[in-house]
Order: sequence, then C-alpha cells, then structure tokens
Amino acid sequence: MMRSIPILSLLVLFICAAVIPTVGALSVGEIHFDKMPLSPGDKVNLSIPIINSGDKKSDVVVQLQQATFSGLMGNNTFMMSGEIGEHPSAKSIGILDGSDGLGDLRSGEKRIAHFVVYVAPDAVGGIYNLNIKASYRNAFSSKTEMLGTISIPVESSYIIISNVSDDVIAPGSANEMTIEIKNVGRNTVKNVVLEVGTISPTSSATPSTSMMPGSIMEMMGGTIPSFGEEEEKVPAISLVGSGNRLYIGDLSPGESRPVEVKLVADPKTKKGLYRLPVTIHHRGGSSSDSIAVRVISRAEVSIPEIETSPREVKPNTTATLLVTIENNGGDDARSVRVDILEDRYLTGKGSWNSSYAGTVAPGDAGSAIFQMTVLEGAPEKLPIAMKISYTDDLGEHAIVAKKQISVSQVKEAKSPAERVPVLVIFIVLVLAVAVLGFYLYGKRVKK
Repeated sequence: MMRSIPILSLLVLFICAAVIPTVGALSVGEIHFDKMPLSPGDKVNLSIPIINSGDKKSDVVVQLQQATFSGLMGNNTFMMSGEIGEHPSAKSIGILDGSDGLGDLRSGEKRIAHFVVYVAPDAVGGIYNLNIKASYRNAFSSKTEMLGTISIPVESSYIIISNVSDDVIAPGSANEMTIEIKNVGRNTVKNVVLEVGTISPTSSATPSTSMMPGSIMEMMGGTIPSFGEEEEKVPAISLVGSGNRLYIGDLSPGESRPVEVKLVADPKTKKGLYRLPVTIHHRGGSSSDSIAVRVISRAEVSIPEIETSPREVKPNTTATLLVTIENNGGDDARSVRVDILEDRYLTGKGSWNSSYAGTVAPGDAGSAIFQMTVLEGAPEKLPIAMKISYTDDLGEHAIVAKKQISVSQVKEAKSPAERVPVLVIFIVLVLAVAVLGFYLYGKRVKK
C-alpha cells in the first residue's frame, strides 16, 4: 500500500498535464512598408502579419508604440521638449492609429494588422524604433505581450548633393569646384548653409631630440627642442577664401543651386582619391556627407646627362649617343619620346633622330639611344638640342633640353700610300726643272 501512493500520484500528475492547455505565444511575420527607407514628410502604410502558433486567442488587438531613437550617437534616451518620459521618436515618427483589432485567432491562423506611419518634415535622419505589442484573452485570462520591435530607417536629409564637377586637383595647385545642392523633399527648406571641411594630412613630422646636455648645446649656439613638439600640420586639401560656411538660402521643393568653392592641395599631397567632408545645415537640422576629390600628380621629366661612344666623336664616323631621362615627379611619364632637333653637323640613316623610351616611373630613369654621324667642320663642343615629349595625368607635355658632345679636332697623319702621289709630283717637278735648265744652258752655249 505504501508503494502504490507514489505511482498514483504520478498518474494524477500525468493526467493533469495532459488536460492543461498549452498556451503558445504570438509571433510576427515579414513586415511590409510601402517604401523604404523613409524620408522626412513621408506617410506610408505598414502591414504587420500576426501568427498564432498556440491555442485559440480571442479579441486580439495589436498595438504600435513609440520606442527609442538611434541616431549618430547611438540609442538616444534623452528627453526632448514635451512631456516627461516622451521619446524623441514621438516628435519625429507618428502613428495615425496606434491599434488594430484582429478579432479571434485560431491555432495556426495568420492575420494582418494595418497601420499608417508618418515622418515629421523636420525629422533628423537615423533609425527609429516602434514596439509591437498584442493583447488578447485565452481560456484562462487576459494577457498583453511584447512581440518585437520595428526599426525604421529615415534618410539623413532631404537636402542632398546632386552633382559635383571639376573634382580633380594637382598637388600645389588650386581648382574651382562646383557643388550642386538640391531639395528633394516636399517642403521649402529655409536657411541652407554648406559647410566645407578639410582633409587632414596622412602623416606629420616627428620632433628630433638630442642627448647632449643643455649647457653644451648653448655653448655651441644650439637649442634643445621641447619634447612633444611637432611641425604645424598642413591640410592635404582645404578651402580657399573667407570662411568655410557658404550661405545658399531657401530652397523650394525640386530646386537646386550651384555653389562655387575653391580648393587648394598641399604640394606634398600624394596622388589618390580623397573624401572632402561637408555638412549641410538648414532650419530644423543638418546632415553630413563627403565629396570625392581626385588628386592627380604630374611627371617632371629632365635630361641630366648624355654620353657618346666613343667619348670623343671623330668627324665622318658613326657614334652612339645615350640620353638619360629622369622623372622626379609624382606620376608616370608615359609614351616618352626623344627627338634630336635639326642640326647641320649631324646626320644618320633612316629615322636616326627619334627614339622611343616608353614609360618612366616616378623616381626612376630611362634612356634613349641614337646612332649618328658628326660631319666635318663641327666645333669641338657641339651643342645638341633635344625635344622630350610625354604624357601624364595632366595631359601631353613637351620640353626642350640642350647638351654638348665632344668632337675631335685632331687631323690624322696620312699613310705612306696617301703620300706617294705627292712624292711623285715632287720628283716630276724637279726633273722638269732640270731638263728645262739643261735645255736653256745648251742653247746659250751654241750661241
């Protein structure tokens, strides 16, 4: 009898567990907006599917309530103007009717709750949250439960940068860029101001320190730099003019207005794509953006030296001319060609006076080779003018450089074979004079 009590108790518990109904929670299906993301001034329809995964629930009412706002600073729970406890979204996101009755939901049934959500015209861009709650009656009691949270993205601004022109600049130069500001909203925006930032340098100079005592440094006329001092940082790209805030004025819906800004790039700015920060201020808020600015570099080509082989060129003989081409700029010198300009003491075969050097990278050197002949009568120091043509990011360029080569002025001694005709002529002349002398002498003797 003592052992039958636990068995009976377990049987009773099993029967009770089978009789007690299982209460399943409501769940939310895929939510649908008429448009996404939302913009200030929008009014959209919101559809929320509600699914009953448990037992029957009666008088189901779905509620949509304000939640917190996630802006640039993250979740914002600070109070704004209004009643105590009011969240920022209450001023920016509105719900025309905060509840929708779905009636009874059987197990496994799904119904759609409909709402209309609107965004205030002066709403700040960010993520706004709305909480979904549901109240209902089951077989035992009434209940309210939290079903989830809807995150609604709102575009940062209805004032946008619609177009940018002349967004290319070279190091050490200035360029005028046109920024077009447009109102894509539905209302007139007052007091629009464009604020242009600067692009900071990628690196800065580090201070140098000395291990010498201060007294010795002073005796030598030097000073000890303060620890932590740095050279003044110069922005890579900055705005030129009076101030960086440019007043645009009021913009009506659909209206755009160009703004001219003058940018200057530091000479040390490297080639590449930079993002210029800008902020658009207006009555009711502001938004931040960035403009792509492309920095292009130029190639700086020069001819430091030329060499000939042989070093001293003999007239009327073929010599090799080697021209060295250096690029001290920040961009590739492409399609480099060297042409020897016309000179009456130089000649050659075919297109001897033109040589293709290809591409010369920044900090590198290339070469051009010529086969030429120096004509008789050339001076000892013969000047040679050369035109170097090339292209870089800024377009086509051509420069003229002048260098000198050495020309031998020593005349070669003639070989014995070359001297034979002269000797023969000399002997003939001597014989002719002798014969003429004998002839005249004999003529005088006869007389």
